[in-house]
Formats: sequence, structure tokens, C-alpha cells
Amino acid sequence: MKSVNVSSILLQESDLGKVIHTQIQIEHLINDYLASALEYPEHLKPIGLDYSGKVQLALALGLSSELKKPLGVLGKIRNDFAHNLDTKIDTSYMNNFYDSFPAERKEEFMKVARETNQSWIVESVPWKKVKPEQKFQLLCITLYYWCKFHVESLQQEQKMNKLGRLALKQLDASSK
Repeated sequence: MKSVNVSSILLQESDLGKVIHTQIQIEHLINDYLASALEYPEHLKPIGLDYSGKVQLALALGLSSELKKPLGVLGKIRNDFAHNLDTKIDTSYMNNFYDSFPAERKEEFMKVARETNQSWIVESVPWKKVKPEQKFQLLCITLYYWCKFHVESLQQEQKMNKLGRLALKQLDASSK
């Protein structure tokens, strides 16, 4: 998996660029999850799944169901931006995006915001008054690393299973 600096995308791009490029990076993580979860991932490309189809397949293969809503909302935001170039990151989009996260995840990213002294935390700005662009940054970084965690967890589990199978084969061969 290629390392990407999502923070730089979120800081340097226009609203359109932020949305499109961040969604693309998250879609790459979904692709990585699928490639790891499938026995023969090379057969996936000819199917031609779109983002939503890939998310649904990843969920069917074990991706946390808690990711379904945030991934879906990000996909909708991306589609709105792709089809209407005048679209801006606004409060309505960010309220929907925020509401798509489970309560536990919201608590975690608010804790991280406090620990990293985000400017709006330092200035005691309540979440409802935080600029939509800042909300988008926090929510996208949270979603990106949440997806990345699941990809890396699956890959690690597969490595351990492979090592376990090798160890069992060696034991079996030694006992004969």
C-alpha cells in the first residue's frame, strides 16, 4: 500500500480538489481491502464496480459495518461535487458527514482534536460553529485512517494465518 499524505491534499486543494482527491485515496484503501480479502482479486476489475459497489463488496467480505454510512456519505458528497462544479463544502454536507459516524468514533476524533490542540479547540469554538472546511479535514482524516486500520489489520491477520499454516505443516512433517 502506497503511503499518501492526506493532510497535504486537505490543505492545498480547492474544495473540489479536496473532495475528489480525498475520496480517491479512500477508494484506493477499499481497493486494497478487496485485493487482500479476495482469493483471486484479479477477477474483480472486469466486473467494473463503482465506488458504491466496491464499498458494498468490502462490507460483505468483512469490512466493519460502522464504515458503511461515512463511506456512503463521502461518496454522495464526491458525486455532488463531480456533477456540480459550483458546490462548496458547507455546513449541511458536514452535518450529514458528521452524523454518519458512530458515537464512539465521534468521541475518539474529538479526543484526538483536543490532544492535538486543533485551533478551534484552543479557541473554545463549539463543534457547531467550526468552519465546514475544518470539519471536513477532521472527518476525512478520521475516515482515511479508520479504513487504513482495517486494511492493515486484514493483511496482518492473513500473514499470521499463513505463518500458522506453515508451522502446522512443519509439525505434521516432523511427526511422521
